[in-house]
Amino acid sequence: MAHKKREIEIKSAEKALPNNDRPIISPEWTAAGFWFRNLLDTAAGLGCDRKQLLEELGLTPSFFSNLEKHHPLADLIKLFQMISDRCQEPDIGIRYILNGHPCSLGLLGMAVYTAPTLREAWETVFRFRHLVMNTGNSQFLNEGSTACIRWYPYSHSIVTERFFVDAVLAGWVLNSKALTGKVIQPLSVSVTYAKPVMSELFVETYGTRVSFDQPYNSISFRAEDMDLPLHFSDNKTHRLLCTQAEQDVAYFKAECPFSEKLEYHLKQQLAKGEVSIQAIAELMHISTRTVQRRLDKENTSFHELLTNVRHEFALIYLQEKNLTTLDIALKLGYSQASSFCTAFKSWAGQTPSEYRGIEDLEIINAHSRD
Repeated sequence: MAHKKREIEIKSAEKALPNNDRPIISPEWTAAGFWFRNLLDTAAGLGCDRKQLLEELGLTPSFFSNLEKHHPLADLIKLFQMISDRCQEPDIGIRYILNGHPCSLGLLGMAVYTAPTLREAWETVFRFRHLVMNTGNSQFLNEGSTACIRWYPYSHSIVTERFFVDAVLAGWVLNSKALTGKVIQPLSVSVTYAKPVMSELFVETYGTRVSFDQPYNSISFRAEDMDLPLHFSDNKTHRLLCTQAEQDVAYFKAECPFSEKLEYHLKQQLAKGEVSIQAIAELMHISTRTVQRRLDKENTSFHELLTNVRHEFALIYLQEKNLTTLDIALKLGYSQASSFCTAFKSWAGQTPSEYRGIEDLEIINAHSRD
């Protein structure tokens, strides 16, 4: 397969989202044409005029000649909104997944389809996500008898719309079933949007154990479900496709959003305690003011990215039973355990000891000393 440098049509985010009530989506955040095609197919099934939708987005039929080409995420969000409004379909994100297929995402889709197990399929998606979208990252957490997947977008402004969150989370549920041929029922679901009218389709997809207005989006499954073999597993083909994906994704990473580059440095420096914006700016050979300006352009902030990274690392560290709460706090750049405990509760809705399911006297003592 010949390598081609990524082509991205950059349009003004303000033009793509003319409604001032909607969040401004950074033009650096993009999605592959596969997303648009599948969404247009879903819209046609709901009675929308496919050609008219394309024209309103400023796209021509030639758009379908290269589905690996990336387009502004703002256009995808606009398309979701247009279809949702015209069809009066609040479950459009779920229907988008039902209308698609894991193989519809090109090289990445085929790599996922041939993975040995469901866990390896999703790890493949997380590893090569740049091939289809570059808005954030996801994390697999092993929590005893359960396995949790959490999604960390670079800015919370892109998860204010329910349809976009559903297009990600419903994919974890419905595509898991498509890949294994078995019903994979979530144990619990957390979403950032407000509680909607609970349609039959919503309940069939997520079940009834759903928490709304949460600070993050995540789904917990039975750990044994993640180890299920896939229908069309082919380990040799999977390895070959992953090798190709590794080469292709290098082009996408070279042009990744500034927020992702900064997040990478945050993760590298966090263990060293150098988590200030000044230290990161120096590492990137730019001024602090430039960092702030570039992040403002992407509608995010240094604090938001640092919070994401701390949350992600905290969940990993809390699974290491030999680490005390104070150990973890210091690893995350906090000077005392109580500060970490307060921050963690704002992220997860529970204290570190509650998350671990143990009685952590150090937390209690830390709070009593403050």
